[in-house]
Amino acid sequence: MSVNVASAAYMESGLKGKVALFNQVVDKHNNNQAVNPFSQAKVGLMPKPTISKEDYGKPLKGSMSESRAYKATIAVCREMMELCDVINQCGEPLFTEEEIKKDPSKASDPRIVISFGALFAIYTTISDKVVGMLLRARKHKFLDFEGECLFQSTP
Repeated sequence: MSVNVASAAYMESGLKGKVALFNQVVDKHNNNQAVNPFSQAKVGLMPKPTISKEDYGKPLKGSMSESRAYKATIAVCREMMELCDVINQCGEPLFTEEEIKKDPSKASDPRIVISFGALFAIYTTISDKVVGMLLRARKHKFLDFEGECLFQSTP
């Protein structure tokens, strides 16, 4: 919160003008604190928020929170794509050569598979969030796997 103290009106005004300016700043601060759920002021004065179903759980438009959420979403999407790229590079085709020879229609299947243990060993050098990224990538239908729990077997 800043006050423009260099204005000509402020410099030329008397004590009453300075007190009035100070009171304006105080009133503005009190109004902001009245709607701030984290302030120490009484929360009973806060108006009940009117939030639509579409906006529920989302930051206010134009706020810093919205900007940070947007940047975080981009970062998570990049990491999911990087994970899919690692799976694509280090994985193996779903069907072996023998299976494709028996059924040529399987040759057009683009799916790649990798064991969780192998993926964990490779991807932990990139990021420590392997399981979370796998779950999020599955949620966005970038990849699929069976089960809800991922376990790394010990040899």
